[in-house]
Amino acid sequence: MTGQVTVLKTNPGGDALTGAEFQLWQDTNGTTGLQAETDTKVGTPCTTPADGRCTSTVGLGTYYWQETKAPDGYELPDPAVFGPLALTPATYTAGATVTAVDQPMTGQVKVTKTDPSSTPLAGAEFQLWQDTDGTTGLQTDTDTKVGTPCTTGPPGQCTATVGLGTYYWQETKAPPGYQLPDPAVFGPLTLTPSNHRQGVSTTAVDQPLPGVVSVLKTDPDGKVLAGAVFQLWRETNGTPGLQPDGDTRVGDPCTTPDTGRCFATTPIGTYYWQETQAPDGYELPAQPVFGPLVLTIANFDQGVTVTAVDRPLKGWVVVLKTTPDGHALPGAVFQLWQDTNGTTGLQTDTDTRIGTPCTTPADGRCSTEVLLGSYYWQEIQAPTGYLLPSPAVFGPLTVTKDNHREGVFVTVVNEPRPGFVHVLKRDTATHAALAGAVFQLWRETNSTAGLQTDTDTRVGSPCATDADGACHFGPLLPGTYYAQETAAPVGYRLPTTPVTELTLTTTGPEASTTVTVDNDRVPPPPDEPKKPKEPKKPLPKTGGTPTTLLTLLATALTTAGLVLLLTLRHRRRKA
Repeated sequence: MTGQVTVLKTNPGGDALTGAEFQLWQDTNGTTGLQAETDTKVGTPCTTPADGRCTSTVGLGTYYWQETKAPDGYELPDPAVFGPLALTPATYTAGATVTAVDQPMTGQVKVTKTDPSSTPLAGAEFQLWQDTDGTTGLQTDTDTKVGTPCTTGPPGQCTATVGLGTYYWQETKAPPGYQLPDPAVFGPLTLTPSNHRQGVSTTAVDQPLPGVVSVLKTDPDGKVLAGAVFQLWRETNGTPGLQPDGDTRVGDPCTTPDTGRCFATTPIGTYYWQETQAPDGYELPAQPVFGPLVLTIANFDQGVTVTAVDRPLKGWVVVLKTTPDGHALPGAVFQLWQDTNGTTGLQTDTDTRIGTPCTTPADGRCSTEVLLGSYYWQEIQAPTGYLLPSPAVFGPLTVTKDNHREGVFVTVVNEPRPGFVHVLKRDTATHAALAGAVFQLWRETNSTAGLQTDTDTRVGSPCATDADGACHFGPLLPGTYYAQETAAPVGYRLPTTPVTELTLTTTGPEASTTVTVDNDRVPPPPDEPKKPKEPKKPLPKTGGTPTTLLTLLATALTTAGLVLLLTLRHRRRKA
């Protein structure tokens, strides 16, 4: 008796599979299950034809079909033995059949969504397609959509497990802040028997939506400034604020043009502008980093900007007003001018007046803080008692970025107007002029009231009063002086206080001050007691003129001389 034992090869869907290879075995060792070393191989291997069947006519017994090779694209089952199939006297006419289901080979097709820096992006949406029309490239009207759309998570990946074949990932929606590539199809990804275990993958790079981040450089008054140098940085280390060792430099440095603006077209993110060099004539701010500038989906189309204000470099221009001997002079009036017409020297019709006039205080200084540039001080009024210099313009004083911290200085010396001190010596009682009094003039220079001959300043040589009783000193600087009488006229005594203070304030060429110093006459010595008169003796008679006549003549001459002397003195007093 014989019958047929058959194996039907199908896929999980019940479709017959061609190309599977089977070997038939007869159970000859009495042990359930196939034992290839003790059971008996029957015939030669059979390869399933189009109907997926392998059939063998055999005698009564128990049999097993062993699948030794799966159809292309399918996996051998494990175990790959199908049976037992028993042919008995009761069943041999109908035969025995078993179905062997093979699972198709599968693998993963994966897409990873990143930005240009390879950072994974969540929120991209992909659709998987299988190439089923045999035409290279995705044709959405003839290829086959696989599954439903997938949205990438934080790792930026979409993955599908599919059978062997050729596939395409189509990006249908970009992540927030990014734009779809063109084209937005990634593949082909071909899954084969040789690669299905590791799968196939592709990377889809999306460009971020571009926006403009800009910086506007101005001075405190809003004037735009050219020549500032900025570097743009992107926040990439997750720490607020710029850290050059952890954040990312974007592009090359930018120098502001005449518009005062630097800008860059960049993807969505957080940025900082760092000012690395101020414009000429300005100083870097204490904090030269401006931002953060946050470019988002909501604002990328209008961009983000920041204003960076630089303060101009300033320096002091100072004028010091002094006397010829270096003493500070208050009361000089100066006007400051800036050279703005480019012509050397002050031109008051085309240069620029700076501020209001300044009057020098006690230290003789006028000072003004100004921008870099060239300046002139113009003295418009001299201190009282002094002459304006000619010319009365001092400069140029040029303030630069190299000297602005210490400033620039000029010293202006004014010559005093002529001034004189007159000392008149008079008799206290008669007010008659006295010649022969000796005076020394001193100038107050130690700031202590009263004459100190060791610290005040001697002026010129001693002067003896002339016949008019006068001493003249000058020309002199304005100030406080002391006339010290060092010797009285003959017949007079020094005053109890021989020093007279006087103040000279010169206001014109003929300015002067006069002081009168009176001296008391030295009193005559007390009268001596009179001697008793001796009796007159008769004159001796001689042969010549009597002695009495000679005596009378001498007496007359003496009296006349005395009268003449008194007359001259009286005239001198009147004079």
